[in-house]
Amino acid sequence: MKNICLILFISLLSFTAGAQSATTTFTVNGLKVIFKPTQKETISVRMFYRGGVTNFSLAQAGLENLTLAAATTGGTQKYKEETFRDMADEYGIDISGYSEYDYGTINLDCVADYFNEGWNLWSQAILKPTFDSKCFAMQRDKIMAAIRERSADPEDRLEELAIGLSFAGTPYAKSPLGEEETLSKFTADSVKNYYYHHLLNKNRMFLVVAGKISREDLERKIKESFSGLPDKPYTPFVYTNALFQEQRLVWEQRELATNYMCGLINAPAMNSPDFPAYLLTIKALSGRIFQEVRMKQNLSYDPGATLTMRQLPYATLYASSTNPKATLLTIATEYVRMRQNQVSAELLTLLKKSVKQGYYHTLESSQSLVESLGEAEIFGDWKLSEDMINKINNVTTQEMNAAFQKYTKGIRWAYLGDKQLAQEAFNQK
Repeated sequence: MKNICLILFISLLSFTAGAQSATTTFTVNGLKVIFKPTQKETISVRMFYRGGVTNFSLAQAGLENLTLAAATTGGTQKYKEETFRDMADEYGIDISGYSEYDYGTINLDCVADYFNEGWNLWSQAILKPTFDSKCFAMQRDKIMAAIRERSADPEDRLEELAIGLSFAGTPYAKSPLGEEETLSKFTADSVKNYYYHHLLNKNRMFLVVAGKISREDLERKIKESFSGLPDKPYTPFVYTNALFQEQRLVWEQRELATNYMCGLINAPAMNSPDFPAYLLTIKALSGRIFQEVRMKQNLSYDPGATLTMRQLPYATLYASSTNPKATLLTIATEYVRMRQNQVSAELLTLLKKSVKQGYYHTLESSQSLVESLGEAEIFGDWKLSEDMINKINNVTTQEMNAAFQKYTKGIRWAYLGDKQLAQEAFNQK
């Protein structure tokens, strides 16, 4: 879970510093486009589909992820699956599809020299996927195997427990991956129907492109490829970010070499004025947890805290330990200290420097650029991605403390491991 949260934390909050040209937005045939020209030799393209888990019922959990994956692996009306795959391999073209909690994407990554070939395959996967039954069955089996692996992996399972407890009664109660039992009922016809009658709609889609291509060439390609996108009504789901008001716990007994625990706390949305200050506070809290739990007491190998940006955002305090009681006490102590005390001006300067360096590092690839801009658009406005560094620079220690107190009224704990040690750690009978 820690690694997944770190990846989301970095990729969702990467900001376009040091790039060669300004980001622009425009509309082509009713399709919104966000374009970042660069001098990089790779071009990355993402077609985003809004909605995520709000697009389907609990009985359909996993349908959208399976649909987008199958769209990119089952061939198109123009290219049979084998031909599609061979062309992609020949030119080093990477085309993929998946769905997350808040959105789905169909992706293209390739070198600039073979962008025409890549665009040709990618646009066909969006416009005319065939969902070949044999290829569909293979893709479904692959995802079902991934679900089994997630359940077996302690960090992934801990994340599932924490999200299930924290967001019961919300759309996040539905897993984007779904469950094996649910996926086994889906057919090639059901995903085909879902894609063509539900997802393929320019009012729920937008395009993000970063790389070595001119706006004129890009607009021409979009006009040629996407002039006939369906135009249907779409009303986005409106989330309510209710704050936790108390502590709750979920645990699961499992025989493991160590015990895994995490606590989820509320966080501000990316478009909230509180967000920059809260981001820095979680960075500071992570450092304190690592210093106390790992360096001073040697209770856990790599404890800390991360921020996960979603429509229902949250921060996670995490650790694994053979001594969960002492570990939990130390994490809770640092959590309370952070709520009660402001960080020093010197630490704030270091935090800002560290956060900005991390952002700049992620901008070395076109992939991180399109993911950053697209996710910012999902969470309110793509400009949030590019404006954040200036906002980070203006954060004060008082704002950090106020933001943290505002969003930390309660906490949702999850535990995986020895049940008796859990009872001792959390004072449960």
